[in-house]
Amino acid sequence: DITQIFYHNTGSLAVTVVKLDQALSPKGQEHADRPILMWSYCHKCERVVTPLVPMSNDTWKLSFGKFLEISFYNKSACSRNTDCRHCIQPEHIHFFGWGNLAARIEHAEISLYDIPARKYLPFD
Repeated sequence: DITQIFYHNTGSLAVTVVKLDQALSPKGQEHADRPILMWSYCHKCERVVTPLVPMSNDTWKLSFGKFLEISFYNKSACSRNTDCRHCIQPEHIHFFGWGNLAARIEHAEISLYDIPARKYLPFD
């Protein structure tokens, strides 16, 4: 597994690439031109709460920077799934898969600490 963590304000976003036991395949092959598949897992429900779906055209057009911005600032979005109504940012793990690789994206709150710096040293 390879992990890269991004920090901003009071949150962190861990992106971990994992190798799957078998390659992903959506139901039907009508989306062969868009091989990246997406799904979400809910911590509170303890299960996968979205179907395995190909990435939409709108999502294809987003930059990774825009994805990070949405991930850090959209704290009030909740799932539209009828079985899970939990908030997406703190309670869901998002997955993007291609072949036998998947990127797991997980948000966590962090505590900020401040280090005061003296302008003058006591022996100056």
